[in-house]
Amino acid sequence: MSKDFRFLFFLVFALSFVRAEEPFRVFKTPQGKTFEGKALSYEGQTFILSNKAGALFKVPFKALSNDDKNYLIEAVQQKRIPQGSPPIK
Repeated sequence: MSKDFRFLFFLVFALSFVRAEEPFRVFKTPQGKTFEGKALSYEGQTFILSNKAGALFKVPFKALSNDDKNYLIEAVQQKRIPQGSPPIK
């Protein structure tokens, strides 16, 4: 029993360091234009988004809808989106 508990503790501890990846979602501008992508990182008030083909786009925070702004603020506060250059895979 003790061995199982230690393994479970180790597994939870190890998985806590795995960075979750943001899902793809549809971002929208205040003018109604849409873009499917996922947030990789941010630099100041510019977010680096990726499309499904892997192309990177720098999108100014102010160019997004209020819903998207709220989503990104929450993701940054929860440390789901890192600051700086996007991680290279």
